[in-house]
Amino acid sequence: MYSVSAIEDQVIAKLKASKPLADVCPTIETYGGELDALTRDIPSLSIFLPAVLILYSGSKFSEPANRSFDEEITFSAVLIAKNLRGLADLRTGAYQILALVRAVLIDNNLDLNIEPIHPLSIEAIWISEEMAVYGFDFKTSQSLD
Repeated sequence: MYSVSAIEDQVIAKLKASKPLADVCPTIETYGGELDALTRDIPSLSIFLPAVLILYSGSKFSEPANRSFDEEITFSAVLIAKNLRGLADLRTGAYQILALVRAVLIDNNLDLNIEPIHPLSIEAIWISEEMAVYGFDFKTSQSLD
């Protein structure tokens, strides 16, 4: 059994190890409240953009057999792309980052004894003239035995 932080660390490590993603996205790390600055002042962001931030969203537990438990763990990748040239370039940049993150994570067990990652959804969180923020939700599961 792995801790949530161990799985999250592996997600980040796999994303950082992807050269195509690392070439276009200088920030790949755990989410630490950086989006709060978006509503106040974009220049106060403490991260370099574009960025992929990983957030533990929660767990659900099931009992497939008597006193045997499984944990389904959900994460969100928050993708932030800054608009440098216009809305078309902003969308292209955000879509490229989404495609790269999906390519790295989907059906990947992160070299851990967990179920391969399954995509759940992609949603636009915030779109402005300055930046686009998307959320990519995904899950994995593990036995707690």
